[in-house]
Amino acid sequence: MDQETRLLQLEMDRARRLTDSEEWKWAKGKLENMISAVLSIETLADYKTAGALQLEIQARKRAKGLIKSWFEEVEGLATQQNYNKQLKDSPENYIVREEE
Repeated sequence: MDQETRLLQLEMDRARRLTDSEEWKWAKGKLENMISAVLSIETLADYKTAGALQLEIQARKRAKGLIKSWFEEVEGLATQQNYNKQLKDSPENYIVREEE
């Protein structure tokens, strides 16, 4: 196995262990609550001009998108790790050469 594959597998294993933990569920829930609070209209009352308000909304939506993308990336790596493990552990997924 080459170095790049080993590093990818290590990253997938770390993502799987992270997302399987109670700490992940707790931290993700906290971040999602924070995102909701940041996107709340109530927190936008201080912006006096339409232009400033529009920029702030765009920045907040971009921040939300980045965080959500990161969640999806980590959870996707974990899912891929689980799938790869299932394939590896299933003998029917191997081609066996019979000796004559």
